[in-house]
Amino acid sequence: MITKEELKERLKITTAKIKFQKMDQSTREMHCTLSAKYLPESKDFNEKKSKIKPENPDNITVWDLEKSAWRSFRVNSILNYSFQSI
Repeated sequence: MITKEELKERLKITTAKIKFQKMDQSTREMHCTLSAKYLPESKDFNEKKSKIKPENPDNITVWDLEKSAWRSFRVNSILNYSFQSI
């Protein structure tokens, strides 16, 4: 299983298809990234994020390329994943 740190580092340089189990036990596949190439421009993102809520150590927040929105999921809920070339 991939760690949160490994996943974050890979997503900074590529995109991924990640299938995971949601809290309601349904599954979801998401095309996501943390690559600056795809992230929305926001000068105050880190400041705003810290004001919203503290980071959950079990979750990872990513940019959903299909929904054009920030989404998060539990790393231990990943069922499978594949990295894609940018």
